[in-house]
Amino acid sequence: FGFVLELGVHKGDSLRFWRSLGAQRVVGIDRNLSMLEGEFDGIEVIEGDATDADLLSQFAPDLAIDDASHLWSDQRASFEALWPRTGLYVIEDLVTSYLPDWASGENTMDWLIREVHALHQQAGRFGSMTFHPGMVVLAR
Repeated sequence: FGFVLELGVHKGDSLRFWRSLGAQRVVGIDRNLSMLEGEFDGIEVIEGDATDADLLSQFAPDLAIDDASHLWSDQRASFEALWPRTGLYVIEDLVTSYLPDWASGENTMDWLIREVHALHQQAGRFGSMTFHPGMVVLAR
């Protein structure tokens, strides 16, 4: 991948992973950078809100990964801000859609199920949706 943007970086291990795979540009955004460990040579780390549309409008990644708050409202806001300018979009930790402390009312999986139906009716916005344990990859 040329440009990887990750929302939610925790200790930063995945940022270094993407860089080690040859990503030309790696940017991580997190509200709290106090957990970062190690060196980040050639990696941009930004303290900020992953739902901030103005902040996200600065980026057009080849791959965007949402591993931030795992809350439906935040995931939706981040997705809507980035999808128009990204090629692949990954949402991690979908299990939170099934946990009572994380999900009340509509959740990410409810939305994704509707999008699966739209995909099969050739009326959706995705070219493909690939589900893996705990995550989904959305492509044009």
